[in-house]
Amino acid sequence: MDNPLWGNDWNEARANWTLDPEVTFLNHGSFGATPRPVLEAQSRLRAEMERQPVLFLDRMLRARLDAALAAVGRLLGTHARNLAFVPNATYAINSVVQSLPFRPGDELLIVEHGYPAIIKTLMRIADRTGARVVRLPIAFPRESTDEIANAIIGALNSRTRLVVLDQVTSPTAMIIPARPVVQACRERGILVMVDGAHAPGMLPVDLDAMQPDFWTGNLHKWVCAPKGAAVLYVRPDLAKSIAPVVTSHSYGSMFPEEFFWTGTDDPTAYLSVPAAIEFMSSLGWARVHAHNFALARWGSRVVADAVGGSLPVPDNHGNYGAMAIIEITSRFNPPTIEEARALQARLYESDRIEVPFMQVDRRTFVRLSAQVYNAPREYERLGAALNRLLPG
Repeated sequence: MDNPLWGNDWNEARANWTLDPEVTFLNHGSFGATPRPVLEAQSRLRAEMERQPVLFLDRMLRARLDAALAAVGRLLGTHARNLAFVPNATYAINSVVQSLPFRPGDELLIVEHGYPAIIKTLMRIADRTGARVVRLPIAFPRESTDEIANAIIGALNSRTRLVVLDQVTSPTAMIIPARPVVQACRERGILVMVDGAHAPGMLPVDLDAMQPDFWTGNLHKWVCAPKGAAVLYVRPDLAKSIAPVVTSHSYGSMFPEEFFWTGTDDPTAYLSVPAAIEFMSSLGWARVHAHNFALARWGSRVVADAVGGSLPVPDNHGNYGAMAIIEITSRFNPPTIEEARALQARLYESDRIEVPFMQVDRRTFVRLSAQVYNAPREYERLGAALNRLLPG
């Protein structure tokens, strides 16, 4: 395939990451990667904290957290009073579902491609309360992810009490339109927890326009903040009903007050979020979004052509963002999760390529990511290495 004509204008941006130059890193989607200026900002904050811990944590922290949340609110289209920092999206969703009352017969709906940790969270709540987890199967191929939103709406019934909606699915990287699902649930009196783990920094997010009941997003992924920085949104009229999974000094306060202090921890990841937003904003969010989508789209086609794989959903901007999947089941039979993990390890050991393999409905996919530090030649390298290692 023709090599897309971007690269030189991104070289300066790539130099800001400290990633191992010997590794082809195509897995930003798992944990993100934090650029040097943000790491340096966090180091300065840690040094300040250790010079006078009581001053930093007891007297100054709350005002600084408020300022950092104001920056996040501007990015996500809502007021800071609707937000609280949390270590990750899994913590946020656990806080929400453990705060809500469920009864025997209630249904908790999630798509089959939902994040495994969240499916297990719902299973634990169901075991405790007698509710039932409904895992909506999503078949491939599909012409559009709008069909998935419609399938979720079609599965709602009088027993549905909560929908957990992946804004970007982790195993399949698909974007599921949130607003029509939120609107349909609101009309039926059903609560919606939008799992936007991948959304901040990958997609434009406007929470006041979306109006979910609950929403969470990781800031350590596509916003490139340090690890351990995420945010939880709660609709204002539901603030009294949500508490963190850890009870501490602010017990009895309503959201977000209870989340500001859940015990001694290192808050510098939260306080570094404005530096991450500033750095990524300096590259231009629209420019970053366009670059990452174009590179993920191009890279997925290169890899598919190299290994004889297929793209299970058309690779247009409504279906995918900065990640994409390529099905390699025809080259990898019988597909098992153990074989997929072994292939991932071999690929890293032999070629120093970091990319995950996903199993969905006994089908095997490669999920690649595209961030501004990536370049087209890395996807060509991935395609050549996979073609050599795959059987068939």
